[in-house]
Amino acid sequence: MTDELRAGEITKPEINKRKSLYWFLTIPWLTILTLIILWGVYGGEKNVTNLDQFSEAGILQQAAIALPLLWILTSILLVDYTETAGVTALGYAVDSVGSGPKLLARGLFTLVSFPRTSLQEQFPADPEDVFKGDDSELLPPGQKRALRVTTGAPEKGQRNDDGSDESSILDIQVTVGIFFYLRIEISDALVFALRYGSIEQFWRQIRDTGERVITNEFAKTKGAAQLIENLSPIMNTLNDRFVEIANSGGVTVIESGINSPDLSHTLATALRDLGVARSKAMQSQVMLEKEGTGKAYAEKVLIDSIAEALENAGPAAVSAYVGERTLNDKTIVLGTDGLTQVMGLAKTISETFKRSDAT
Repeated sequence: MTDELRAGEITKPEINKRKSLYWFLTIPWLTILTLIILWGVYGGEKNVTNLDQFSEAGILQQAAIALPLLWILTSILLVDYTETAGVTALGYAVDSVGSGPKLLARGLFTLVSFPRTSLQEQFPADPEDVFKGDDSELLPPGQKRALRVTTGAPEKGQRNDDGSDESSILDIQVTVGIFFYLRIEISDALVFALRYGSIEQFWRQIRDTGERVITNEFAKTKGAAQLIENLSPIMNTLNDRFVEIANSGGVTVIESGINSPDLSHTLATALRDLGVARSKAMQSQVMLEKEGTGKAYAEKVLIDSIAEALENAGPAAVSAYVGERTLNDKTIVLGTDGLTQVMGLAKTISETFKRSDAT
């Protein structure tokens, strides 16, 4: 992992759980309330059963019974079996508690609870809630911007014996839409509350860290081909970082990952068709060269064939082909329409050959 990602090393917060504080506060509290109740029953001039209920003395003694009992009853809190909880008192961490009824004096103790069941979040949002349009467009209500990440520029490919480029068709710099997710369980409510305070704050930190790690790791990859090869190590790096964050905050990571980058079905089909078209075109070139037609004319036939294939394959294939063979910076954005203007590029080259032959 890079130095910049390690700059803010995460450490697990030290929690001194004061378990004895529960009894130190609860026993005196119960003792005092019990004495008040007993005074209400037997104190004063008469036993409470013989009092005039509407007299001043009767009302006071009844209140001495009812109010403490009400305080005790409202201090019985229930922790559901689907929750994990912890207790604090006077600002101190007392202890983690399991499910079931708990006697926690209101005003003295605070119960913090979180779901015990596994929680999952996908970033930037669920696919149906992510806006697929351009970032310059107005964001529709209820949707979030896509997370788009650009790979590094590919290195120049080696040359074959005939001088042609040995690069793969996917040796191009690409910008892809990314979705990543994390599934967790909160194992220690007190540590979680101290570190994050709320589930929303935890997910916010996961989102920021995830986007930073993915952007950094994708920038290291040299084009689409290397991105596909390195996707698994990138996911491992991301998971390691999430585990680091989780362990420091009373959380257990169940699963994390990156969903397949949005290379789109259209692009995948176009790349497949383009590969077939190029193979056929190269076969025609070899045959013409064997027949002694001449390399220049053979190159013209190759360009004609590719031009025809590109016109039928659609803008995604054109983007991929031009990104591989034509653009100097070898950069395209997958899934956009902006590069459709290069549609006629190969055909223009072909027409130039034809004009050259005519002269």
